[in-house]
Amino acid sequence: MTKPDKIIDVNTNENLEQIEEDIIEAADKAGKKNIIVNIFSAPREKLKRRWEVRYKFNKKHLVMDILIALGVLFLIGLNIFWAYGGFHYFFNRLDFSAQLTNEKVVSGATSEIVVQYNNRNKFEIEEAVLSLTFPKYFVLESVDRENYDALNNILVLGDLAPGANGKIVITGKIYGNIDEKQAVFGAINYFKTDKKDARLWGQFRNNMILEYSINDSLLMIEASLPDKLVRGQVFDMPVKIINRSDNITYKKLLLTPVIDEQVKFVEFKGKEINNLEPGAISEFKIKVMINTDKTEKNVGLSLAWIAPEWNLIQAQWQKNQFVVDQKFTLTQKVLNTKTVNPGEWVDFVLNYENAGTFTIENAKLSLQLMGDYWDLSNLKKANGLVSQNYVVWTENEIPRLALIQPGEKGEIKLSIKTKAYVSGSSDFDLKSITVLNDLFEGNVVTITSDPLTTRLNSNLAVQAYPMYYAATGDQLGRGSLPPKVGESTKYWVFARLINDISPVEKVTLTMELPLNVSWSDKTSVAVGDPLVYDPNTRTVSWTVSKLPVKPTNIGLAFEVSIIPTASQVGQNPVLIQNIKISGKDERTGALIEKELGNITTKLIQDTKGKLRDGVVR
Repeated sequence: MTKPDKIIDVNTNENLEQIEEDIIEAADKAGKKNIIVNIFSAPREKLKRRWEVRYKFNKKHLVMDILIALGVLFLIGLNIFWAYGGFHYFFNRLDFSAQLTNEKVVSGATSEIVVQYNNRNKFEIEEAVLSLTFPKYFVLESVDRENYDALNNILVLGDLAPGANGKIVITGKIYGNIDEKQAVFGAINYFKTDKKDARLWGQFRNNMILEYSINDSLLMIEASLPDKLVRGQVFDMPVKIINRSDNITYKKLLLTPVIDEQVKFVEFKGKEINNLEPGAISEFKIKVMINTDKTEKNVGLSLAWIAPEWNLIQAQWQKNQFVVDQKFTLTQKVLNTKTVNPGEWVDFVLNYENAGTFTIENAKLSLQLMGDYWDLSNLKKANGLVSQNYVVWTENEIPRLALIQPGEKGEIKLSIKTKAYVSGSSDFDLKSITVLNDLFEGNVVTITSDPLTTRLNSNLAVQAYPMYYAATGDQLGRGSLPPKVGESTKYWVFARLINDISPVEKVTLTMELPLNVSWSDKTSVAVGDPLVYDPNTRTVSWTVSKLPVKPTNIGLAFEVSIIPTASQVGQNPVLIQNIKISGKDERTGALIEKELGNITTKLIQDTKGKLRDGVVR
């Protein structure tokens, strides 16, 4: 093996440039190609050797080679850039815009959109096609270009020479919600050419967006409230719905209140207005009541246009209403339990109080009673005046109502009877409303409370009566008639269940036999459980799982015998005593319990028996 002329130690402290020259010289002697070659074409081992030999100890060479490589890449990219057309290819010089000519966008009114384009390229663009996308409820009326494809919303512009420009006028009706943001989208697709009229690679596209908000509609709400409202006061607010269109008939409109817990629209959840013709006005009133401890409250209404294809808010009205609080209140309380049986009394307590700083003048207190079962002919503890379905107190009934000083309060107690039965009624709840009228700051104030509902139980009862002869005239009973002291007379007792308001579950009927009345164990029951007689308590009981409203043929019958005593001479002796009926009202959920008293031997329902009947002899 030939010994090298010189051994190069790369770890030496000698000058790095000298080491590099030695390496190059050694390579030349060995017949090797100069190792300063393009690093990107060298294989991995060459790159590794190049790093160890050239770059590891002299970073300046590394930096220079990187700069050279970047320069080469830049020249390659520049050639590609110019090959594709240079700035003409990469920059867009086709102007494309649109604008509305209307100052305000009105839902339902005709609007005009002007689309403009301008070719600022140095060379012609080819096969330009304009496409538009309108909002969902836009109705196109006309385009001032005959070749506009209305079905696809496309317009072929064709070839555009340098400097070519134009505008397109589009008319149509915009529909939408008030304050809704909408947009028209547009695009022009085209091909570019160069100075040799050669088409550049690829298709180009320029986009446009026209954004706007709907400011108004052809419908308008007009409403008015006084400058100040008293807290709790019910005010009849006049409302107008105006159709300002020349050619639109609104088939269905819905006016609704803006929801606020402290602003109550009395008996108003929405009003439907149908077939409002051009120029027509719909007028009505809405009862408004504000119950807030604030001095101002916003009151609002919203009007929607309802059609099969949309539900659009077309008008809104609102007012920041000033509210004053006179702090004069009238409250009611029902002392009964949650439910009442027909025929019972309902006990009320009314309390009024002036908790404000002003004197209340000419106060008028009213209790309005709503429901078929109130019996205003039967009142207790009340010195009020009954007028239709109101009980009213003024200074004539209570003198201190003329002037109620700050801090003054009072109480009114009354009881009102309910009717036992109302034929054909379907109004089964007892409602009461307090109405307060007074003079405050020179204004007549009317404040109405929310209804207080007392639920009415079903009219569960039983009609019980004795029979000696059947309705057909056949004899049922046996023995003396009229009854005689010391002798036995047999009767059949019939009981028919009555129920006329709501179904009743788990109905139980019980009756007791007096000591001189005997059970004969003869019964007849069409519906329900069998009759049960308990000789220890002398009680007859019967149950029905569910009793419908207005039941037919639901009842029972049984035979008993009585031996009148000497003390009963000249009387109709008690035949059945302590009649009770109970059950659970399916509607109110309350337990109904009634004590219906006694029945005697008097043959009230027996047509034939009446002729022979009489008191004990």
